[in-house]
Amino acid sequence: MGTTFMTSEEREWFMPRLIEADGIVVALLEYADDCKQIGADTAKRWHALMVKEFKLKQTFDIEFGKAKPNTPAANTAA
Repeated sequence: MGTTFMTSEEREWFMPRLIEADGIVVALLEYADDCKQIGADTAKRWHALMVKEFKLKQTFDIEFGKAKPNTPAANTAA
């Protein structure tokens, strides 16, 4: 990590903005987590609809928002 030297006036000007920026970053991270869960839930509902309406036989597992195919061909491809 580097070091930055600031005068006391610069520090006083910067600190409120730093606190605000930190709050924005925290809010964005929380929003990203919410979006990840919404996407996973939507994918599960979509898959259930495909199974019901089109008799889809393939399944998939969702891990951290990444769909991984769970088919015999995918399982033996290792």
